[in-house]
Order: sequence, then C-alpha cells, then structure tokens
Amino acid sequence: QDIGSWNTQSNTYMGTMFREAISFNQNLGNWNVEKVYGFGGMFTNTRLSVTNYDALLVGWINQNLLSYINFDAGESIYCSLAAQEARDNIMSTFSWTITDGGVCAPQLNIVSSNQASVDENHTTIIKVLTTDPDFDTPTFSISGGADGALFSIDASTGLLSFINPPDFESPQSMSNTNDYEVEVSVLDDGIPQEFTSQLLTISVLDLVETSPVDLRLDATINTQYINFGDTVVFTLTVVNNGSQDAVNAILYDVLPAGFDNSTWTCVATGLATCTTSGTGEIADFIKVPNDGSTLTYTITATLSASQPVSASYKAMIETSEPQYDTNLLDNRDEVSINYLVFTDGFE
Repeated sequence: QDIGSWNTQSNTYMGTMFREAISFNQNLGNWNVEKVYGFGGMFTNTRLSVTNYDALLVGWINQNLLSYINFDAGESIYCSLAAQEARDNIMSTFSWTITDGGVCAPQLNIVSSNQASVDENHTTIIKVLTTDPDFDTPTFSISGGADGALFSIDASTGLLSFINPPDFESPQSMSNTNDYEVEVSVLDDGIPQEFTSQLLTISVLDLVETSPVDLRLDATINTQYINFGDTVVFTLTVVNNGSQDAVNAILYDVLPAGFDNSTWTCVATGLATCTTSGTGEIADFIKVPNDGSTLTYTITATLSASQPVSASYKAMIETSEPQYDTNLLDNRDEVSINYLVFTDGFE
C-alpha cells in the first residue's frame, strides 16, 4: 500500500513508527509533519532508498517544523545536492538533531592539483579535471575563494583563467601577494546529482620582459549549427604584428565536451614554423616572425555525445620568456557552437 499521500497534518507523534520495518521503503516527502514533536526511533534499523530519503528531506524543509527535535532516519543515506542542503537547513533553521546513514560516498571527484602557477601577462591557468564512474556530464563554476571574482571558468571544459592578465609587479590578490585563492565547484547531471568543490592556490610568476611581440589569433567554424554525429572543421590563423619575432610561443585549443576523433594539421608560410599534424587537442610550440608569415591550423572533430544547447570552441597563444605580448586582447579567440540535439542525442 502506498502511504505517501496519507493526511498526517494532525499527527503529533511518529516515534518507532517504522522501527525494524526492514522492507519498508516509500517516499514520505509529502507528509505534513509540522505538528510532530516525537520522531524517536522512527526508522531504527530501517533504510529508505537514497531517492526516497532525499525526497523526504527536500519535502520537509518546506514546512514550518517544530524546533529542537531528534529525528532518527535509521540507516538511510542522502545524496543529492538538494537533499544535502535541505538536511543542513533543517538542522540549522529548526535546531534538529538528525541521525542517519550519512551522505552517499561521492563518486564525482576533482583530480587535478589544488596548486598551479601561471606566468604574468598570461590568463589561461589549468584545465580542472574530474573523474566520475557514472560518466555524467559535469558543469564547472567559480563558487568562492578570496580572489574568486578575478577568475572565470568554462562551464563545459573546466578551463580556468584569469579574467584580466595578472601583473607580477602589481598583484591584485586580497593578500596583496602573487598567490591567489579561488574555489571551483562541479555539479554533474546524474540522478541524483553529485557535487564537489576544490580550493585552489594560483601563483603568478615573474617574467623578464625584454622582447615585445603581438600575436593575433582568429578562429572560425565551417557551420553555424551541428547535429549529433556531425563532423565539423575549425580553422585557426596566426600572425605576428609585433616588433620582434615570436619564438617558442605555445598555441593550444580546448574542444567542448562531447567531441572526439579530433585531428589537426598546420600549414606555415614564410619563415613561420609549427608541427605539421597531430591528434587530440593542440599544444604546439610555434615560431611566427614579424614579416607577414602566417600559420593556419585546420581542426576536424566529431560530435559523438549529446550536449547542451550551445558551447564554445576556444584557442589561445602564450609567449615564452623573455618575450611578452603587447596586446593580450587578440591572442585568444572562440567560436560559438549551436547544437541541434536534445540530451538523449535525438532530434
């Protein structure tokens, strides 16, 4: 019998109601428990499913509960972000003491280092990496840290960057040093959703800046809309408008999640040099003289997994010491990608 819809608005005591009822497992999130003062032993030696216990917590936080209550949820485990927040709010708002099986063992984890460094005048820092045995799609965000407002992160790829290029001689961190703190959070799209976060320390390194260059990067895509299974072509062009030749600069790109079978080629003109071809994302050392020589990269990739409505393909160039780029606004570019697929991969 489904008892989840019972009218319980007049109940005042539910202690030991499901004690030792090892086969009981229903969603009681719709029960009205605003008048209940006794929950002692309600689920002793009983375990609701994660879905049903999550629903109970989320449903009960929206009620005007009595305060200073001891609630025994037995061995029930909660998992979703909404349930974690609801449980915390019940305890903080109504001063409840909740006994249960605890939070589910997290499967979504950040595995990249919590420390990174970046040369001054460079914005791109690291790609935050996660593992998830469920293969759910992660969404990245900046969630805090003393210097969180100075950073951005690509929601799809996890690429962490300074919003503005840092200057070693003029630090902008809250500590007035070249060590910056930022908290990164990840939320997946599984059922239940999983959440994790990491506090990172980013150190800005000093450069000897004696050789000015001005590398310009432009990115294009061969189509405006793509569908599941489509192959797309991105094109990158590079030129140096500075007063010095750019040597040992690094060009790299970031493909949105869902693309694979990526291959690329590079064609150089004049005295420019690059790696002629490769697979996967680009991380290529390049030379671009200031004599009109150019580089043209052609990247081919296939959309093999369903994605949100839109995302971006990004590419950027960074110089190597002692060179520095006099105009950092044009050494990165991105193109928007509009998908014609739903989350299940079908139109």
